[in-house]
Amino acid sequence: MFPLTTQPALEYLKADRAIRQPLVLPRRIGFISAEARSGCSRTAGLIAACLAHRRQGRILAVNAAASPEPAQGRRSMIWHAGLQSGTVSDSDLRRVRRNATAAEEACAGLVQTPNGLYCHDLTALSDFSPQSWWTNVAPTSRFFDLVLTDWGHRVETAVESLIDSSHIICVATRLDMAALRRAQRLVHQIQTSTSAPVKLVISDLDGNASTGLRMAMGSIEVPRHLFGYEPERRRARLLRGKLPLATRTAVAHLAADTVSTLAQAEKQAVQGPSAQSSGPENTTTERTRTGAEA
Repeated sequence: MFPLTTQPALEYLKADRAIRQPLVLPRRIGFISAEARSGCSRTAGLIAACLAHRRQGRILAVNAAASPEPAQGRRSMIWHAGLQSGTVSDSDLRRVRRNATAAEEACAGLVQTPNGLYCHDLTALSDFSPQSWWTNVAPTSRFFDLVLTDWGHRVETAVESLIDSSHIICVATRLDMAALRRAQRLVHQIQTSTSAPVKLVISDLDGNASTGLRMAMGSIEVPRHLFGYEPERRRARLLRGKLPLATRTAVAHLAADTVSTLAQAEKQAVQGPSAQSSGPENTTTERTRTGAEA
């Protein structure tokens, strides 16, 4: 990828160590967008694939983001994570999963990506609603190291389900002034309802990066991660297996930050509020990666 003595390589290796650090308890990560077309499903899918590839435990990706346009269904979170289009979990085994007493039963009928990520598409259920997560995922979540759910751009009831079901929340938005304002309002809404950590994921979908927009990003006082502009996304077919170096690096940093935050929360729960961050891996800074860096 790059010489192992370069600064980017050292940062990448540090992120890799953070991604692989153990977690004591099963944890749940929620993704939600401030509006449609924010890069939320793509970000959630790439992070899920990254975690499944680098961590030893079982990882579950849950698509709870119903697309308003059926034609967009193939670009759900689980599509971006690498699942072949048209493949869904076996709904006939829903009762087995709900009553699972072992990992084998919790995984019954769930399809997997080539790197071992378990996938559950709630939107394929005939009775799908935001409450579907509680009846189909919550009973089995304890059998997975991490559960990542893409809630998409949803109504108030979905925000409530997101808050109640997540140990950490990632708010996705695109890089423009109006979208950043909406994201700021959503972040505020979430923070007033839960103490769960919140991350802001900003995707430059149109090459709009500017000094003014970067200053606007800085006014949102939560950890921020910027996914730079990718000209490749303009192509008719998205090349999932050929991500730009800048995107792969941004994915690694967001995954590392998320796992480190969860690990630090566990540490504080054991040692009390006085537990301090034990190194740079637990320090969150804004990661700015542009397509030109690739």
